[in-house]
Amino acid sequence: MSVGLRNLRQGRRWLLRPTWAHVVGFTTLGLAVIVVFDHLTTHVWGLWSYSDAMPMIPVLEVGLIPLLMWSVLPPLLSWVARRQINEPR
Repeated sequence: MSVGLRNLRQGRRWLLRPTWAHVVGFTTLGLAVIVVFDHLTTHVWGLWSYSDAMPMIPVLEVGLIPLLMWSVLPPLLSWVARRQINEPR
């Protein structure tokens, strides 16, 4: 998680030459945020709830799909962003 926070302090420069630690930190930060907000919105504030069709992670009480999404999106977004930043104009 500290690598994810360090990425934020560096701005977008880390995307120019991302290491696995950068991508893992970025992904871990995203997963932590989704777990916290999912718990808050479904269990604490009661703003919404999952249907019975949503597979749940029992220990975390979080939907499987949001966790899978945030496991895939950060590495994909870092790859796309790096291509956009490094693309000659």
